[in-house]
Formats: sequence, structure tokens, C-alpha cells
Amino acid sequence: MSEVSLFNNKNALAQGWYVIARSTEVKKGRVIPKSLLGMNFAVFRTVSGKVGVMLGKCPHMGANVAYGRVEGESVVCPFHGMQYARDGKCTLLPSQPDAKDRFSATAFEVDERWGQIWFHLGKVPRYRLDVFHPQVNGMDQMLFSRSHYPLHHHVMIPNALDFVHFDVVHGMESSRFDFSQNELSLRADIKFELTERAPKIMKTFGIKSLELIFETFGANNYLVQIFQPYRMSFLTNYSPDGKGGTISSSAAFFPKKNKIFKLSGVPLMQRAFQMLFVNAFFADDTKVTSHIDFQPKFLPKDKYYIEFVKHCSRLKSWPEDY
Repeated sequence: MSEVSLFNNKNALAQGWYVIARSTEVKKGRVIPKSLLGMNFAVFRTVSGKVGVMLGKCPHMGANVAYGRVEGESVVCPFHGMQYARDGKCTLLPSQPDAKDRFSATAFEVDERWGQIWFHLGKVPRYRLDVFHPQVNGMDQMLFSRSHYPLHHHVMIPNALDFVHFDVVHGMESSRFDFSQNELSLRADIKFELTERAPKIMKTFGIKSLELIFETFGANNYLVQIFQPYRMSFLTNYSPDGKGGTISSSAAFFPKKNKIFKLSGVPLMQRAFQMLFVNAFFADDTKVTSHIDFQPKFLPKDKYYIEFVKHCSRLKSWPEDY
């Protein structure tokens, strides 16, 4: 358990999985700079195609290795030519070869999935990303545009656990709200009945109910599986920008269609139609959260939100517990 209070803390980071780039951004044999979580990173792809993520600061004299180059399976610092492997170990120090073991860059475990490059902030992951595979494997996928929000992600992630706000903000009453949790995640199996105050686009197309499962892992990743009025899922990662805001990276998943049907263009129109509903759903939240001063005083009805706070308290912080 972390001694640092991680919930809604703009000055603390939870260990966990973060999206740092799209796969297409990092070409083979190239290194690029990325700023995230208030830190500078070097993201590179070796000549064999493997991805590495490390802090940009070279432990020798502090040059940013993200502005160096890739040579073989290592990234080369632009200042003194020191080479670092994907695990951060210095493999070559040209000016003094016998001293290379004295230097090691801060490198992170990497997992490249769903068109995105993820890295784990911390030593040993509490869970692996394949925890999402049973829900999304075999589905077609597409990436959302990345978004920036001027608020902490803890305002947004547990929104689905705040069943009271659905009626007030979205015009949806929960006829089923089954909450469960385990060591890794919090989950809500929900059915909503739409009222007259529901988004206009939903009423226009005669949608009367919405069924979904929401599950959050760690402090910044969640999966939503929608079953009615249509079938789709989306996996969202929230990464603090280091300035109190949040960068959102999401992958959407749809039931796989055969190639002939895809060529008709109908699946693309269906997905665009489905995304309209998702965007309409979140647009109402944004009207509130974009002007929020989030310093909560919880009530008994906020019991599932409180469980999220407890969930955050069980996570380790970085770098205090690193």
C-alpha cells in the first residue's frame, strides 16, 4: 500500500500502464521524444522492430537521448555516444569502455498492443494487458483521436460508478446496477432506462435502454463493453500531462465483419453511427467536468465512488515506492 495519497493528487503518480505513443509514430530504427507525466521520455524502435521506452535523461551528463539515434538494438546518446539497450543497460561507452557498467538509464517494461505503445511505470506490474483479451480479442478495432482534458483523470474514471449522476446529467435511470470488485479491478454491470431528458440523438433513433459493463483497472485504465442498443467496446487509458490535466488514448472494438461486407462501406457507417452515441453520452459529462473544482465531500450514496478511492489507496506510487 502506498503511503502517498494518490486519489485526485496532481503531484503524485500511480504505478501502472500508460500509453505513450501510437505504433505508427515510431518507425524501425528511429527514436522520438515524448513528454508525459511531467517527464521527458525516449521512445525507440530497434532495427529488429522491438520497442524501448526510457527516461530521456542520460545518466552520464543529462543529455536527452531522444535526440540521438538508434544503432542496432540500442539507442545512442547524442552527447558522448553512449549506447543503451532496451533494458537501460549501457552497452557501449566509446570514450572509456571499461566504465560502461557504471551507467544505466531508467527503462520501463513495454507492451505494444491495439496500435499503441504502452509502458509500465514501476517495476512489477500488478496486471498484464492481456487481462483485456477475453473481451476484445477477435474484434475489429480503430483508434479514437487523442484528447486533452484540463482536469485530473480521477474525476472521469469513476464516473460510471457514480449512479446518481446518470439521472441528473444524462437523463438515464439505472434499473440494474450490480457492483463487484477484486484485487485488480472495480466492475459495474449496468442497465439504464432512458427518460425524456436523455440525449436527443438517442431519442431520435428510438433507443429506450442501454446495457453495458464498466471495469476499471489500476487508477487510469478502463474497459467499457456495450451490449445494447448495439455491440462495441472501448479501452481507455488516461495519462497525466504533468500539469494537472489528462491525455486520453482510446481504442474502440467492433464485432468482426466479413471482407465482402466491409467493402460495401456499411460497417464504416455503422461505426460512425455508434460513435455518435458514445460522443453524445460523454458530451453531457464534459459540460460539467470542464468547469469542475473537484474537492469532494462524499455522501453515503457515493459508496461506489468511495470504493474507487480505496482502490487507489492500494496502488503504489512512483518513484517513492519504485
